[in-house]
Amino acid sequence: LVHPAMITHPNPKRVAIIGGGEGATLREVLKHNTVEEAMMVEIDGELVELCKEYLPEWSNCSDIVGSDADSCFDDSRASVAYDDAFGWFINSYGEGNNKEEKFDVIIMDALDPDKFVEIVGSLYKDNQFVEALFQGLSEEGVFVAQLGETDGIHDPAVETGPFKDKAHMMESLKSVGFQSMHIYDEGHPHFEAPWNILVAFKSHKSRASWYKTSAEIEIEIHRRLHRTKSGKPPLLYFDGSTMMNYQMPTKAQETVYCRREVTPWECDVPTSHL
Repeated sequence: LVHPAMITHPNPKRVAIIGGGEGATLREVLKHNTVEEAMMVEIDGELVELCKEYLPEWSNCSDIVGSDADSCFDDSRASVAYDDAFGWFINSYGEGNNKEEKFDVIIMDALDPDKFVEIVGSLYKDNQFVEALFQGLSEEGVFVAQLGETDGIHDPAVETGPFKDKAHMMESLKSVGFQSMHIYDEGHPHFEAPWNILVAFKSHKSRASWYKTSAEIEIEIHRRLHRTKSGKPPLLYFDGSTMMNYQMPTKAQETVYCRREVTPWECDVPTSHL
């Protein structure tokens, strides 16, 4: 969820995290030496306190060179706003409330749009909120969100199937001005199935960085990531080869995408020459 978007941005200094109350997303963001401020907007303060007490390893920054605290929540670069992210972004970056300070990367580690919860559908269909996300990003900004369980090759089109809120979210992102979107699968979380993650680029320039070679990504990782005090690798499941796998959609994604009621033009492109 974190590192592909962070590595794609040329110089992420300010990062917003929506949700992520356990602190793991914050921990991964703080591993990047370009980060000057990481702000977490989490509605559930009680959850954060429980995770600090019972899951301290999830927010442990004690092994990160460059961190000035054992807990990531206490790192001088980190701040937490205990607020509804929906309202916070609209009040900060909605119409008539556009703050000057923008975020380079916004990470949504919150409700998955494939869950049958009424608030999820409202959240991802609300153009006012999505517009605020767009306005809250810098010119080369990157937005990333988890979408829930990945599509199977026999699933119906997303817009008509049980995961239609995914389609609503993508349409909303497109309508407010995001220049490009990409979905990739991630299997390392060890859920029952691989997880869909969506990354949206505010400009074509940031999108171009998504397609760097494996060697270029390795160089960026070496340049960007803080070392560890223990000497252990700072990352376990991300490297240049992994990023290359994210760059192209899976066959299942392509098949389900082309099942839309109005067939996308790219699905009609002849492939016999490939």
